[in-house]
Amino acid sequence: MRSGPEGGQLALVTADPARKQGLQVAALGDTVGGFHRWLAPTTDGRQLLAVHTLHIGGVLHVYQQEGLHLTRRRLMNDVSTHRIGSREIDLAVWLRGLLIVPSQDGRRLRVLNPAAGWAEQPSVPLPARIVMSTALADAAAMAVLTEEGRAWVVGPSANAPSRG
Repeated sequence: MRSGPEGGQLALVTADPARKQGLQVAALGDTVGGFHRWLAPTTDGRQLLAVHTLHIGGVLHVYQQEGLHLTRRRLMNDVSTHRIGSREIDLAVWLRGLLIVPSQDGRRLRVLNPAAGWAEQPSVPLPARIVMSTALADAAAMAVLTEEGRAWVVGPSANAPSRG
């Protein structure tokens, strides 16, 4: 990600171990537009997405590389992968091919299936706002820490979190 007077801009960087200056910008997306407009990328290594204006509306976009340009397509509103004042910069988690991303208010986990054209599956309500998340070792479930200090385990087909 890059930033400037026109807001955040997604940059795809590649590594070339044969070159002394091994990193290079392979493609750039359009700027988000406007001073102090941020974006937060997330990836599973194949899919590249970013939440634009994550503190004020949270719009999720999926990116595709087309030559030197990253084109974007809007997927949904009402998401955020970061809380103001937090050091946690990516609350999104990938579980068995599904993207789990918190709602803007952090009280719901939204589940997206890229294999089904980014179709949204039923969301998972949380008892309090999410502050931290991580995929568990086998990536079949995720652990969520909420602002009240409780940990929850959530799986892709769960209707509600189970207390950990």
